[in-house]
Amino acid sequence: MNDTSGSGAAPPRETELAEAEERAKRATEAATNLGRSAADVVRLAAEVRRQRRDIEALRSENADLARRLRRAEQAASSARETSPRPAAAGPEAGEPQETDELGSLMSAPFHVGAEAAAAARSDPLKALAVQVAKALPEDAREVERARLIAMAFAASRGDIDAFWAARKQRGSKKAVAKK
Repeated sequence: MNDTSGSGAAPPRETELAEAEERAKRATEAATNLGRSAADVVRLAAEVRRQRRDIEALRSENADLARRLRRAEQAASSARETSPRPAAAGPEAGEPQETDELGSLMSAPFHVGAEAAAAARSDPLKALAVQVAKALPEDAREVERARLIAMAFAASRGDIDAFWAARKQRGSKKAVAKK
């Protein structure tokens, strides 16, 4: 054994120095790797925290959407329960069928009242019905028929802006001058 603490001790051998140097290099590499690993652990911990926040936010949003869905389902169920049931189709037993009378009612002209005209300003279906009433009589102006076609076309495409624009469309000055 070598005693290096005394003044008369022999210097370390070359192999001992090489071994010590090798151990020091390995310790340095281990410390460097440990530093990298520590940095990785810090980065991963931050990522885990971020993902936990994201998961909590998604859970909260999911719970909110579930509450809104339940309220909408309850409202729809309540509306179905309170809405009147449609009457049975067809005449009841014992009622005489008056097909001639019903046929004449169906072919009678439809006159738009003030209430229907007011409702037509905001309800597309009522607006279309009012326009049909204006466009179908024999003496209807051509612009009313054209307006009906434009409104029906826009409604079939689902273009509500074009529908309302067609409803407000006025005849051109040339068409008015010809009449």
